[in-house]
Amino acid sequence: MNRINVFSSQVIGPTKDADAIAGSTKIKTVHEDAWGYKDTQFKMNPSDGCVSLSGDRYLYSGKRFPNLYPFIQKYGVDKDIATPAKNIEAKFFDSSKSTINESFLESLRGAVPNLRLSVDPKERVMASHGHTVQEIWALRFGKFSRIVDAVIYPESHEEVEKIVRLADQFGVAVLPYGGGTTVSHSLLCNPNEKRMILAIAVSRMNSVLTVNRETMCVRVQAGCVGSHLEKALGSVGLTLGHEPDSWEFSTVGGWIATRASGMKKNIYGNIEDLLVDVKVVTPIGTLTRGTEGIPRMSAGPDILQMVLGSEGSFGVITEAVLKVRPAPEAKTFGSLVFPSFEDGLRFMREVARRRIQPASIRLMDNTQFLLGSSLKPEQSIFQNFLDSVIRFYVLRVKKFDPENICAVTMSFEGTKSDVAKHESMLNSLATSQFNGLVGGAGNGIRGYFLTFVIAYLRDFGLQHQFIAESFETSVPWDKVDIVIRETKAQVLADCKAAGIAHEPMISARVTQTYDSGAAVYFYLGMSWKGLNDPVATYSQIEDRARECVMKHGGSISHHHGVGKIRKQFMDQAVGSVGKAMIKGLKTTVDPRNIFSNGNLV
Repeated sequence: MNRINVFSSQVIGPTKDADAIAGSTKIKTVHEDAWGYKDTQFKMNPSDGCVSLSGDRYLYSGKRFPNLYPFIQKYGVDKDIATPAKNIEAKFFDSSKSTINESFLESLRGAVPNLRLSVDPKERVMASHGHTVQEIWALRFGKFSRIVDAVIYPESHEEVEKIVRLADQFGVAVLPYGGGTTVSHSLLCNPNEKRMILAIAVSRMNSVLTVNRETMCVRVQAGCVGSHLEKALGSVGLTLGHEPDSWEFSTVGGWIATRASGMKKNIYGNIEDLLVDVKVVTPIGTLTRGTEGIPRMSAGPDILQMVLGSEGSFGVITEAVLKVRPAPEAKTFGSLVFPSFEDGLRFMREVARRRIQPASIRLMDNTQFLLGSSLKPEQSIFQNFLDSVIRFYVLRVKKFDPENICAVTMSFEGTKSDVAKHESMLNSLATSQFNGLVGGAGNGIRGYFLTFVIAYLRDFGLQHQFIAESFETSVPWDKVDIVIRETKAQVLADCKAAGIAHEPMISARVTQTYDSGAAVYFYLGMSWKGLNDPVATYSQIEDRARECVMKHGGSISHHHGVGKIRKQFMDQAVGSVGKAMIKGLKTTVDPRNIFSNGNLV
């Protein structure tokens, strides 16, 4: 779609790059059975175990990482054991198994004659899953019990209105599909659904429609991918600043539907802080406030809050109005090293208490610190010498214990002078009051590089009998330490009881800070050697970990959402009255339950 609506003093064209993920083209550019781009993956040289990253999309693409295999080897990753995926061409569904409502399709062709609709099995599979390890396992080694019957690619809000109206009239189930990056099982189809299931893929609805410099708002279609939106805004000196880890593939509509958070929320806010207005097509009509630029209003319960986190249960998000800001003059990275996680956590708490957070600040425990260190690319003799000098100073002179060291990575944005002052202030605070050492920009850069390639690492593990995934929560400050400690202990005990052959990897990082608490990310990985059903075992251990998190004061999720994977915890999360309110809203806007994904409640 290449339509532009002129508004106010600034116009940006459509994000043409996003066309690359529309329709069947997406299958050509991204992995069919793994995360990310097809040209990017970690590969191991079986002769020496050295791991390299293919492609040229990331900072260290094309580099070799000689320290990665020695780090992961202790967790059971074996360079001599390979577990390749099955042939995706042969293992999925033939079109004869699809349920097609011919009356619906005939009416649809009359209402929207040039609409692109596909029943290609590979496109149907693509629109029927997200990116949890369970779903990637099904892609690589198993199968799905139900997939959508067709995928449709509208190009405008008006086309979506016609599609939803006819789907409601003819009894067709609808599944909104954005970038497919969800990690909550929200796209998995109900195996008991007897109606035709239609995926409405918004990838062709990817235009930046208007930018208003007076209100500092951008109106954008829901299928616009984060990285493409930021590129378009950057071309005219603006930024949205919303940068979730899935930024390269996730869409504006998906951010709203999952109540997303970005790594730079300290400056720019979470998605609920950025959202000014939204259009949602429901079976009873289009929901919108029509209030672009109004800073705040009191008109009963905020309807935007009813859409945020709705996870495709009420309708299809088609457009959004979001706040923008001038692009920062300077961006830089920094890092700090602490002798213990406790020191680092006290530092993070003080930074939050003083409200002096940079754009992003993250505390990694010792395991994640060592993982990040293992991703240092192959270096020259001189660079190795410098590293040995630094290690000597940290370990021998400062006497940091290598088994307890943790690190804080930081990113700064603003004017050059403000960035320099901010970094100096945090460095001084860490070194003067919390036993910290300044680690430099390189370690900070590597920490954020890990963020963008962690899913590639997870899928690399699947090639070598290692299953892993992340899960997250938000926790009050006075419970952060106990939630992390008890959850790690729970995982270790459950892995032992399950007969896991090697030491599991369980690590944590404090990844977002607020006045009252913080978001905590866990990474959990284990060798599946000797297990009859690795996915079932892993899922049981992961669920027990979530139970432990909530038992000790953590939330159901900070930003991943509920979907179906966390649905069982909704009673604890919102209570019976909260669930009844969600169900009441669902029944009102979708009385025939055509948005039948089964998420939330």
